[in-house]
Amino acid sequence: MVAAFYPIAYAADRLAPGAGIENLTPAGTEPHDLELSPRDVEKVAGADVVLYLGQGFMPALEDAVAGRDNAVDLLAGEELQAPQDGGAANDESRLDPYVWLDPVRYAAMVAHHRPDARRPHRRGQCRAGRERGRMLPAVAAVIPESVRELLATGPLGTVITTNADGTPHVTVAWAGFDGDELVMATFYNLAQRKLRNLRRDPRVAVSFLAKEHAGQGLHPYAVIEGRARISEGGALDVMDHLAQYYIGPGQRFPMRDVPEGIVVHVAIDRIYGQGPWREEAGGS
Repeated sequence: MVAAFYPIAYAADRLAPGAGIENLTPAGTEPHDLELSPRDVEKVAGADVVLYLGQGFMPALEDAVAGRDNAVDLLAGEELQAPQDGGAANDESRLDPYVWLDPVRYAAMVAHHRPDARRPHRRGQCRAGRERGRMLPAVAAVIPESVRELLATGPLGTVITTNADGTPHVTVAWAGFDGDELVMATFYNLAQRKLRNLRRDPRVAVSFLAKEHAGQGLHPYAVIEGRARISEGGALDVMDHLAQYYIGPGQRFPMRDVPEGIVVHVAIDRIYGQGPWREEAGGS
């Protein structure tokens, strides 16, 4: 895997440890001034994936990857901001591509591109998960089958996000797996605090308490930690997918005349708690 410069290489290494990330930009070189050597061109051509920032930020690399299926532009779909110097906000030539200098925007960009859309479709994956664009090839947390079985019993999810002042915000929601992501959806109040928090800070934890307990030891529970991205529309499709667990097999969400809403996708970093998944996931 080839990364255009260090911040991208760092994120890729965290998401895919051991994948052999190669940073194209030498120390002391500005990424937008990078000129590719013949050896660099060979690396780009031979890489499984090339991660870069487009929109004119690295013109030499953009020329080298033009038309290649192995290139991923991490700025694709990102809303760039005008520099804070009083310049015209609608001047596209002056939009600020330095996303990695803002920790919140950097984290959101990485979270947005993390799931690997090229992995095979899993049975039980709803349409929202099948329609993702091409993204970073990540090594996600392994989801124990026991956790999938727990969520299939329909326990409500306790969702914890972070307020702007650092305090926790707690809500309850339907939640379940869509392939290897956790998904939730909502139709109304799209400016609610939970969604505002996730747009500012994508870190989220969702806790599930088992409905049944054998009576020995702690009551079983599972906690899923990850990073969220929010997509517009598709909420009813997700709620229909979850209704089979919360209402019953073959059931659909009872409200049909609803807005398109939003879907929250959680790329899973860690699973822990009390139950068989504790050992399976290596949790604590």
